[in-house]
Amino acid sequence: NSFGWQPALVILVLAARNSQNILRQFLMALSFAAAMTALIFPFLPAKAPFEFYGITQDIYPELIATGTRDFLPLMDAVKNGARVISPETFTGVVAFPSFHAACALLFAWALWNVPYLRWPVALLNIAMIASTPVIGNHYLVDVFAGLVILPAITMSQKTGVDPDAGKTVKERQSTETPNSSNAP
Repeated sequence: NSFGWQPALVILVLAARNSQNILRQFLMALSFAAAMTALIFPFLPAKAPFEFYGITQDIYPELIATGTRDFLPLMDAVKNGARVISPETFTGVVAFPSFHAACALLFAWALWNVPYLRWPVALLNIAMIASTPVIGNHYLVDVFAGLVILPAITMSQKTGVDPDAGKTVKERQSTETPNSSNAP
């Protein structure tokens, strides 16, 4: 499951390359994507496809990821008005939008300017997006909604904020004007 180790890879690689602006944008986008999925989900709760269509481990044991049904009692309680969500119970609950899809796009975007990782990371995350409906127990609309979150986040971050976004510290320092000691 690459979803578990990719955030650490992105952070380590960007930190090692001194790509502070991209790292900052990555962390902000990751936080914003998590917040958006957590805020949108309560208004659009849905049973996942495996449950809705009655797909069980007896029918397709190789397609059922471990723990994909663990959230169903919680989902039923939420749909019936119970206030039972806490940090301890908020695992595997979000269906719409897909946080996995949003993160797959985010991981590929964050490492796109790293030549030796560009294509391996892009292909890995294309595979993650493609497998999200089956392995992640999502509807296609969940995946599409997850993919829309990231462009909205990155476009809002880039509107006139930093002309040097994406440059390493060394690249930015080479274009900076030295401070003048003749200050008024």
